[in-house]
Amino acid sequence: LMVHRQDEGLQGLEAEVVRCNLLDREGVRSFVKGVDAVIHTAAVISVAGGDPQGRLADVNIAGTRHVVDACLQEGVGRLLHFGTIHVFDPFPLEEVLDETRPLRTEGAGAYDRTKVAGNRLVLDAVEKGLDAVILSPTSVFGPHDYYPSLLGKGISDIYRKRIPMLIPGGYDFVFVDDVVNGAVNALERGRTGENYLLSGHYLTVKQLAALIGEVGGVRTPRRIVPMPVLQAMLPVFRIQSKLTGQPALFTRESLKVLKESPQRISSAKAEKELGYRKTEIGQAMKATLDWFADAGLLHG
Repeated sequence: LMVHRQDEGLQGLEAEVVRCNLLDREGVRSFVKGVDAVIHTAAVISVAGGDPQGRLADVNIAGTRHVVDACLQEGVGRLLHFGTIHVFDPFPLEEVLDETRPLRTEGAGAYDRTKVAGNRLVLDAVEKGLDAVILSPTSVFGPHDYYPSLLGKGISDIYRKRIPMLIPGGYDFVFVDDVVNGAVNALERGRTGENYLLSGHYLTVKQLAALIGEVGGVRTPRRIVPMPVLQAMLPVFRIQSKLTGQPALFTRESLKVLKESPQRISSAKAEKELGYRKTEIGQAMKATLDWFADAGLLHG
C-alpha cells in the first residue's frame, strides 16, 4: 500500500506500507514494479471552487499521469482508477444519470475539472494498451474515516449539534463497504475502458440529519436556512476560515453542489456487470455511528 501522510486506517492490516509522493515519478514506477494490479484512490477533494495553490492539478492530474505511465511502462495487469460522480454533467437534474451522461465542461469547479482530466488520461492509456477500469462513486461514508472526511465531519457535527441549522439541497450517499465490494469485483469482472457508477441513496440534508438522529438516538437540527441567506453569509464564512485556519463551513461551490445534485443516479451497470449491491441506509449509518463512537469522534 502506497501512502503519503495519513495511514491510521491501515493499522492492524497485514500489508506492506510504502511512503511515496504521487509527484515522484520514479518512486511511483518503483512501487508498481512487479504487481498484478493497481488501485488508484489518491486524490485531493475540494469544494472551495478554485485551485490557487495548484494542489488539485498536481495530485488529480499530474499524480494520475504518473500512475498511468508507470502502469504502462511496467506492464501492470490492471489499473483500477477511482473517479467520481463529479465528472458527469448533472443536468438535466430530473433525468436518470448513468454512464452515458456527458462529462462536465463549462461551469465546473476545479475539483471536477481535474477529475475529468484524470479520467481522460486513463482512457488515453487504454488506447495505448493499458487494461484499466474506472469507478465513479458518489459521496462515500462509513467506518474507518480517521481523518475524518468532509462528509464524516458533517455527520459527526450533526450528531454533536455543532451545526444548529441545516441547509437546503441533498446528495447521493454511498456506504464505503459497498464501494469496496464493487472495487474487488471490478478487478475481476470490470470491462477494460469502462466506467462504472457506484451510487447509494439520495437524501436531502434534512433527511440525513433525521437519519443520524433516529439511528443515533439523539435530537438533531430540523430548521433549514434559506439559500439566499447562506449565500449572503459566504463572505463571513471566508473570513472565519482565514482566522481559524479551518476550511470554510460553506462555500459557493459546496452550496452549488447540494443545490444541483441529481436525485436519480443509476448503478444498474455496476449491478449487472460487477454484482454491485447497496446496503440499507439505516444499517449503513448505524455501522458508521458505532465506529465513530468507538473512535471518539462523537464526543466533545
